[in-house]
Amino acid sequence: MDSPHTLLDGSAASEPCSHADTQPGMAAAVQFPFFEDDLAHQLGFPEDKIRAARKQLVQDEHFIRENRRFRWSEAGLKTALGILRMPEVTPEVKNPADTAPAEKTAPSGPPAPAKFTITNMNFPNQRLLLCRDAAGAGAKVWIHPEWRPLFRVGMVIEATQGSSGDWRTRKPRAMGHF
Repeated sequence: MDSPHTLLDGSAASEPCSHADTQPGMAAAVQFPFFEDDLAHQLGFPEDKIRAARKQLVQDEHFIRENRRFRWSEAGLKTALGILRMPEVTPEVKNPADTAPAEKTAPSGPPAPAKFTITNMNFPNQRLLLCRDAAGAGAKVWIHPEWRPLFRVGMVIEATQGSSGDWRTRKPRAMGHF
């Protein structure tokens, strides 16, 4: 009990057991000296990653639950560090040689505008126009409220889709003319 416990990276761990633990749970404190609460700070991994690693370990071999806290063994700590440091390989991951460079596959410049026909603008929200595209699908197009008098029902406008998925349009050149 007098020797300090060290983690695999060489840093000193917290005292494995407190004075309250020395009586009934002495064997648990010796076999499972590390508290999970302290591991996140000492290892430098987020607490949710440590919890996820614990779910892949074997209870009573790598960790035990004591009241509302978890204690880890040295074997459990070594296994968890292997899990945490190893990148997860999924079937969707492709070899870097199989993928094309990003600049060739990614579109460049602003997104192309789509054409819409205004179908309704008779409602209280001054920032919104109800429109239909060429296929007949409905869409909501957002405008600046000061531009509203320039729009007319039946007018064909162009709108671009923003990063949030909303359609937005520019100011018309003149009343009824986009």
